[in-house]
Amino acid sequence: LKVMKKKQLIIPILVNEKYEVIDGQHRLQACIELGLPVYYYMVEGYGDNEVITTNLNQENWSKAQFLDYYIEHENPNYIKFEEIRSNHGLNISQLLNILAKVKGVTFKSLSFSFVEGTFKIDNDDVWNTTRFLMSLEDFNKSKFYKADSFVLAFLALYNYPPYDHSHMVEQLKIRGDKLNVYASKNEYLRILTTEIYSAHKGKKTIYYDTFTKKFYT
Repeated sequence: LKVMKKKQLIIPILVNEKYEVIDGQHRLQACIELGLPVYYYMVEGYGDNEVITTNLNQENWSKAQFLDYYIEHENPNYIKFEEIRSNHGLNISQLLNILAKVKGVTFKSLSFSFVEGTFKIDNDDVWNTTRFLMSLEDFNKSKFYKADSFVLAFLALYNYPPYDHSHMVEQLKIRGDKLNVYASKNEYLRILTTEIYSAHKGKKTIYYDTFTKKFYT
């Protein structure tokens, strides 16, 4: 927009025969806001698949724009994703990280399916994600508990098999003041394990080695 205020670049947008924008939505919006003429060329037969392919290949869209696109096209998987995301105050990457862990896939592969339009979320995914998010809310006395680094740290700990969340809740009543803002996921993991979860005389202990980046009991 700033560049076009100085001088309009004649880069036509791509539309189909229905004047639906296939490529160049940002340029079109900038022209509208600045009252500039719109240059375009038309290719007949282009539709939804070409919109997605064009923006995937050129990396024009953010995940938020792909999410909006699929919601506008009434894809129930993306509608459910947005419902969970907005209800729990998460950003898109946070929820994708959680779902990747729930599904047992990589964040990268799930992100690709998300923008490609093949993303799926079933009832088990919703249930397991909701359980995790309800547990995350037990840290709400810390104003940093929705920070990316904290969410990723707790996600890793929560999915470590010996972890007992009811024990963590009891420890938080005593040592919740240990949670402050930290720079990294590793630092949060050290605090969550050593300073809170395992800071007692009982048998339930989990520690985290910040060098090897592994848990041990």
